[in-house]
Amino acid sequence: MNPKTAPRKQVLTTVSAQDPAKAEIFLDAIFRLYPDLLFYLDQDGTILEYRAGDLTLLYMPPEQFLGKKMQEILPANVREEFRKALEETKCTGRITAVKYKLETQRGERWFNARFILAPESKITVIVRDITDQVQALERVQRQLTRMASLRSIDAVIMSSFDLQVTLSVVLREITNQLKVDAADVLLFNPKNSSLEFVAGKGFRTPHIQNPYQGIGHTYAGRAVQERQTVHAAEADLGTLGLIHSADTVREGFVNYYAVPLLMKGNIKGVLEIYHRTRITFTDEDSEFLDMVARHIALALEDSSLFNDLQCTNAELVRAYDNIIEAWSRAMDMRDREAEGHSLRIAEMTINLAQEMGMNTSDLVQVRRGALLHDIGRLGDPGVDLRVPDPVDGEARGSAHTWPEFAYNLLSPITYLHPALDIPWCYHEKWDGSGYPRGLKGDQIPMAARIFAVVNAWDLLTSPSRAGSALTKIEARQQIVAASGSRFDPAVVKVFLAMIEQELAE
Repeated sequence: MNPKTAPRKQVLTTVSAQDPAKAEIFLDAIFRLYPDLLFYLDQDGTILEYRAGDLTLLYMPPEQFLGKKMQEILPANVREEFRKALEETKCTGRITAVKYKLETQRGERWFNARFILAPESKITVIVRDITDQVQALERVQRQLTRMASLRSIDAVIMSSFDLQVTLSVVLREITNQLKVDAADVLLFNPKNSSLEFVAGKGFRTPHIQNPYQGIGHTYAGRAVQERQTVHAAEADLGTLGLIHSADTVREGFVNYYAVPLLMKGNIKGVLEIYHRTRITFTDEDSEFLDMVARHIALALEDSSLFNDLQCTNAELVRAYDNIIEAWSRAMDMRDREAEGHSLRIAEMTINLAQEMGMNTSDLVQVRRGALLHDIGRLGDPGVDLRVPDPVDGEARGSAHTWPEFAYNLLSPITYLHPALDIPWCYHEKWDGSGYPRGLKGDQIPMAARIFAVVNAWDLLTSPSRAGSALTKIEARQQIVAASGSRFDPAVVKVFLAMIEQELAE
């Protein structure tokens, strides 16, 4: 749709009878700042007027939808949802929301539409592009799934000395997580510079599983010699490229990756990835593949490497913690004023937990929980307008749903269970008036009680969406005032002593 040819849009809100022109300018500024779509419908869903902050988000040009029923011009996959929402809003008077996906000029986008009853039995529909939030949530869920996958691989390597069992699990996780058709592992024999097939998954032709293969001028051989991943697409898959090219042609593969399996600089074998359609790995896919390759190399070393897996497990834990830290930075970056908030309060929470006498083994989980405290915000597309008060903890808008969303997102990951206390419970109050479960006093986990005080202090003393920063004296007064109602008095006492010591130093 050419923006120049778009018909003039009508004002859809109450305007000043004395100066409607100023109201029009005001609305235009709002829609430029928040590129939402707004439609004004009659009772049967006919589009009477519209306003678009970003014309490229429109499903079709205005001249094609004005005067037509909204529920009829949309694709079949969302048409029925819109019809139901329209009827529910008319019958109940309540706001009804619909989440859906459409193909626009900007490609495939996700939207959230809210149906609101307007005067004279008309319906106002406000549509917001939530693609960034949906994609962010999908990335987090994908990373959580892959973290769980790596943990499964790590667990089978540590618990089994049967190489076939280990590689069976590894290849299953590779094909599932990367959505590829087939994969195999070739063991490098340094005595005769050959590659021997040891395990495979997803092949149709048994002949492809050749037990002995000379390297020659092959992609797997290049991966061995160059110590780096080799990729070949359909045009390059010639008779000299693959060790078993004839069978590969019958399999119909058009994409191939050879990943060297290295252990302390020594080649242990090659991981081969096959796909029957075109595929390009993202940086995230490549990182996952590299991590899996390191695990396979460990398994190929021999069963005596079991003791060395403690070091590998520590590296994996650091990788998990780096991912968690990256999530916290990403969530902070969504609000410029909050940058550094999560890392800052994580360190302060650790310090306070130590002062409270918490076990050293629990501090790691406290730090993870502090970094993940705001992950529930991913479930709220309007998060920038719904900030809980840092002291009284009262939720605004849908903020009361954040703890439950955080729990539902993180609880499937066993590795993160010990870190759930903070994101799930730090909105609980000492007097029992908090949420989501109304816990009281010692029912609230200690980590959550500690974090609640630290989080409030940081929000009060740092410039944020909640307002300008208070002085530390003013913040101290508010923390003291909330002791015994919002906060655990014992935690407040130790925290204030710690703050006064820091100020003295």
